[in-house]
Amino acid sequence: MPEKDTITITDSLTCHYIVIDKLDHLTIKEIINPANSLWGSQTLSTTLSDNIKPTKEENNTNGYIISGFVLLFLILSLLFFREILATVPNVIKNAFNFRAQKALEKKLSSVNQRNITTLIGALSLTLFIVLAFGNYFNESTGIENYMLIPASFGVIVGYWIFKSLMLKFTGWISKIKAPFKLIGKIGYNHLILAATFTIPIIIMPIFIAEFNELLLLKLLVICYLLLFILYLVRVYQIIISYHFSHFFYILYLCTVEILPIALFTNFLLSFQ
Repeated sequence: MPEKDTITITDSLTCHYIVIDKLDHLTIKEIINPANSLWGSQTLSTTLSDNIKPTKEENNTNGYIISGFVLLFLILSLLFFREILATVPNVIKNAFNFRAQKALEKKLSSVNQRNITTLIGALSLTLFIVLAFGNYFNESTGIENYMLIPASFGVIVGYWIFKSLMLKFTGWISKIKAPFKLIGKIGYNHLILAATFTIPIIIMPIFIAEFNELLLLKLLVICYLLLFILYLVRVYQIIISYHFSHFFYILYLCTVEILPIALFTNFLLSFQ
């Protein structure tokens, strides 16, 4: 409780009474709370240090690695430009023609050109991811953006290996290998389509200043989702054409196509 103290000042004319409320030591502790009471115990307060900022040497190394990857991609594209030029127009033209796609698989030269173009397409997707989201990746995680190169390419190759093993296993279980080989080859065409349609989306921020990473990501997801739906339609046509049941198609869809994507999405969301 506050203690009252009275100081009396008197002179010949007037008498003044000044009352001063004096707080004892314990009362001050009860009334004046410490500054850290403004936030909970779970609040983490940090101050950025100049030591974590990338140095000039680190920025140069990062730029050299990404530039080297771009140079490698350009060299490979020039070396196999004939194969790319022969494959991409045919893949785009036959994207909505199932019979034309099946006929394309019977030409050995076209198949070899398509396989080479698929590899170039996987490299281009990796390059596009690094150029579009490298800085955002660096700001969000603190990891150098060139690390996206092995990470994204590893995801693409890992998914391709998984799909190949699952298609071979499904062909072994069903004792009919032809439809699942065709599904794998049709998948190559859709990867080429994904790489091709990514190019105009990636260059949009050059012409539109308000085009941020979030909008770019949304457009890419929509593009890939539409291509994936088209791919699933082709898978349905192949499976039904080989007289498999609709139940088998649903089982294949959930096990081989949707399950790995769901697991990978859950893996990415776990870091949020």
